[in-house]
Amino acid sequence: KKNAENNFDDISGQTQSEYKFTPSEASIAGQYICQGEVSEGGVSSKYHSSSESTVEVFGITITPSAVVNVDTNTEISCAVSGATSDLAYAWYMKPSTAQESSVMEGKSTDKITVTSSTAASVSYHCSVTVGSLGAFTSDSMTVTTISVQQTPATAVVAVAETASLDCTVGLVDATATYSWVKLSDKSKVAGESGDSFKVTPGTVAEADSYNCEVIVTSKGGVVSSAFSPATNTKIVVYSVSISPTALAAEIGKESTLTCSVSKSAESATIAYKWSEKQQDNSFKDIDGQTGNEYKFTPKDNTFSGSYVCQAEVTDSSVSSSYAKSQEATVDAFSISISSSTVVAAGTETKIDCTVKDTDSSITYAWYKKGSGDAAAAVVPDAASASLTVTPVKAESVEYFCKVTLGSLGSFDSTVMTVSSIKVAVTSDNLVGQEGEKVTFTCTVENSVGTPSYSWLSKKPSSAAATAIDSATSQEYSYTIPKSPGTDFQCQLNVAAYDGNFGPFLSDSKKIVFRSIEVSSASVETSENLALSCIYTGDDNVKSVSWKHGGVVVNADDDPRISIVTADYNSVSGQKSELSITGVKKDEGGSYTCVYEMKTLTALEGTITVDVFKIIALPTYTYNPSSIVVTFTGTTAATSVAWTFDGATENAAFSNPTPGTFTDNEISYTITVDMSKINDGSAPIKVKAVLSFDGKTTSPETETSVYKRSFTTPLPATDKVTEASKEFSCVASGENNDDFTIIWFVGETEIKDADDSATIAEKKVDDSTSARTSSLTIKNDSPVYNGVIKCVAKFTKPEAYEISSEMNLNTIGASMDEDSFSTGDGTATISCVVWGDDAPHSVVFENSEGSAITNQAGRYEVKSLSEGSTHTNTLKFVNFGFGQQGKYTCKVVYTEGESPLAELTTTLTLLSAMMHPESPFFVRDGAVVFTCVYNGEADPEFVKWYKSSTVDAAKIIENGDKYKIVTSEFDSSKSEKTSTLEILNVKVDDSGDFLCQWQHSTHPPQAMMTVKIRTLEASSTTTVYSLDGSATFSCDYKGVDDPTIEWYLGDKKLEDADGSIVITNGKFESNAKTSSIALSNLDPSKDAGTYECKIDFGDGDTLKDTIDLV
Repeated sequence: KKNAENNFDDISGQTQSEYKFTPSEASIAGQYICQGEVSEGGVSSKYHSSSESTVEVFGITITPSAVVNVDTNTEISCAVSGATSDLAYAWYMKPSTAQESSVMEGKSTDKITVTSSTAASVSYHCSVTVGSLGAFTSDSMTVTTISVQQTPATAVVAVAETASLDCTVGLVDATATYSWVKLSDKSKVAGESGDSFKVTPGTVAEADSYNCEVIVTSKGGVVSSAFSPATNTKIVVYSVSISPTALAAEIGKESTLTCSVSKSAESATIAYKWSEKQQDNSFKDIDGQTGNEYKFTPKDNTFSGSYVCQAEVTDSSVSSSYAKSQEATVDAFSISISSSTVVAAGTETKIDCTVKDTDSSITYAWYKKGSGDAAAAVVPDAASASLTVTPVKAESVEYFCKVTLGSLGSFDSTVMTVSSIKVAVTSDNLVGQEGEKVTFTCTVENSVGTPSYSWLSKKPSSAAATAIDSATSQEYSYTIPKSPGTDFQCQLNVAAYDGNFGPFLSDSKKIVFRSIEVSSASVETSENLALSCIYTGDDNVKSVSWKHGGVVVNADDDPRISIVTADYNSVSGQKSELSITGVKKDEGGSYTCVYEMKTLTALEGTITVDVFKIIALPTYTYNPSSIVVTFTGTTAATSVAWTFDGATENAAFSNPTPGTFTDNEISYTITVDMSKINDGSAPIKVKAVLSFDGKTTSPETETSVYKRSFTTPLPATDKVTEASKEFSCVASGENNDDFTIIWFVGETEIKDADDSATIAEKKVDDSTSARTSSLTIKNDSPVYNGVIKCVAKFTKPEAYEISSEMNLNTIGASMDEDSFSTGDGTATISCVVWGDDAPHSVVFENSEGSAITNQAGRYEVKSLSEGSTHTNTLKFVNFGFGQQGKYTCKVVYTEGESPLAELTTTLTLLSAMMHPESPFFVRDGAVVFTCVYNGEADPEFVKWYKSSTVDAAKIIENGDKYKIVTSEFDSSKSEKTSTLEILNVKVDDSGDFLCQWQHSTHPPQAMMTVKIRTLEASSTTTVYSLDGSATFSCDYKGVDDPTIEWYLGDKKLEDADGSIVITNGKFESNAKTSSIALSNLDPSKDAGTYECKIDFGDGDTLKDTIDLV
């Protein structure tokens, strides 16, 4: 290389015809020559120089790869450093979808600007021509263009509803990671790294705007800064509430429910609707209600129920769904109070406060305001729906009630007025001589409304006062007759408060006289007895008492007895009442009320009381032998009239007999002979009417007598020894459409569908009253040994049934015609006998007629009795082909009789078994197994099934998948084999396989379960760890989903503090992978043989090992 003095310095080590170098700095540039020395025959020339070669050193740098948004201009520069020659540029581009780069026309400077309106990945490089030295290519750079969009722009949701946000990124040859930013505080939403995001605001205050941020990594590994979409998502949150949530709405008065909406966006608009809850708990919109208030005036209680308001919020043309408020309960009710009234002073008056159509609890309070009171005052101790007042003086008082409905509030009724008045008769002269004139004046204290007057008079001989004609003024003048004794009263009627009240009677002015008026009584036993006496006369009664049969009645001795004597009243006299609750049959007879006078002699009134009771007969009587009518009372009936469907005689009813009247009770009996009533006849209405001398009381009772019978009943006992037997019964009633016949064994109904029983029921020919039913029993089991019942069930006029029973003893025996040994070395023959008693003897005989008894190692003979079933078994031990043949069970049921049965069965050895035994666990892909048949006869053929049962749809044939080879029958071994080989074995060939040998009497079969499983380490058998960590795995194939465990030696490995991480993949497509990642490895403890292992729990275990160094 030429130095600064224009001399040439040798380059060390360069002695070849080529000088190869890689410029690392600009100083390499300069002039170079090569020098050559030629040798021939030991003679060497001097070094001769070539012409000079100029070396120019330069560098080409292109802008690094970039990730940009769509429609973004990206400038790419191609910088050449160190070159002194002229430079010429060319540019090339290669989209990710192109196979080759293409020249970019018109691009000949050191810089270009590129842009894309769609997502793309394009690589660029520049080619620089350096003077005459040639063209040189830069490295490639890639511009990855992405697009980011976020939807929706606005979401409107109610509190607790979910808004879904989606971030869509257009990418080519790049991957994206996502995060979401809450714009109010620029914070990232924890745990949200997907391209969608769901937010559920818990309150209106949680409304916010959100943006997704995307960081893109290009295929070349360039990581972008965060991109955000042009628009974010504003979430508008609102809540809906209703007030009040509980409302008492008075019927006829307007009530209001208010809907309140709290929303995060003030500019948002609201649409309302109101709904009422239906019986099926759904809500039905109320027509025309679209405001935030629902005003209504209940007409009735149909307005009671649950209501909600619903609100739809719209912001930026985006509307939410309608969100419901909580439910408001409306209790529509009405309150009313008794109408204003006019009463006599001292008269008790009841005022009712009526609240209707409410389910709320009700609390009452009463208020009153007299004429001199400034304001209404609470009535003390008045907390019920009724208020009873007794005005002491004549005055007008206003009343109203206040009701409190639970927590819904208090409500006042309207006001009503109680006006109490006093009516009195005054006269200037109450005592006068005959012909003297007496003037009476009717005075009214606290007069209200418009009064009208009338006058009453009552003579001692009259039962009641009568109106005096034309006496309608406030005053009445009367001329005293020769015989005084007439009473006078003023009667007042008042028109007030939109009503008419009265009459109000004054006190009476009367002539002295006296009398007693008594009641009469006739009462049924156990009812209540009420007697009364009324004394009228002057006010000189000292005391009143009662007697029964001459004995004083003392109410203190019996709580059932009450004696109430009213105070003397000049108008109505003095009344005394005797009442007895639940009068007894011996409490009739004579009762006397005794009025003791202050000065005069005592006055008595006598009442005769009849106490009686006839015990009602039942409405319907079935098949009675007699009818008994029981009567209790003061005296016995003098006669009893019996009628039968209205007639006085009937042959079936005779000997009417009265009992003895004892303790005020007697029974009347008539005998019934049901045999004299025709089968199937209509019911007979029997009536008994009792008569008493001198009394009008005629108690009566009646019943309808029905005849229901078996014209052909079952025998009391019977026995069945033959193969089948028929039993019949015939029932009769008034109409054979009104009953059916049903058969029972014990309490179990016998159905016609039973294999061992046949039932035939029908109406008897030419009869409207009888039905017949037959039961045919097959004597093939002990099920019918016991009580057999024929039951006729009637439905009219009420449910009723009759039955006929017999004790049935079924005697029989059974044994299978063919018996088989399955090849396990044993065989058992069963002979079942049934009957009430155990059989006298059961003997098993071989084909030669020899009896078989217990013999150790050969035969076991047993008998077991359970109820009427007696099971006898013959068990063969070490059963072989030589013991095949016919065997007889000979049953003698009763000693000395011929055998009940001689039953024969043929015992045959037929078996099939698999070799090897099931299950068959497969590892190496070879599946071959054999089905072995044992039996004396050559089976006709064998069939294979891919199933655990015989299924024609799953039969196996020779072909590409299966190969079946069946041997010839080996008569010397009584054996035949069939081998199945599965070709092209796959994991899903696992399953059950069944072979069945076709035999004329019994097709023996055997099943094989094949399970194909493998477990292999997926890495090399030895893994080297140089950095303290290692990862390896095992792959399982099979039809089960197992648990794969890891061991180091005998130690089972578990996840531990991140130093051991075991990952079990999903079981898919009959495969599963388990991997183990180890860190912080210690060569002294962690090196060794690692084992992956599966224990299937069915006798099969898989494992493989990996050595860790």
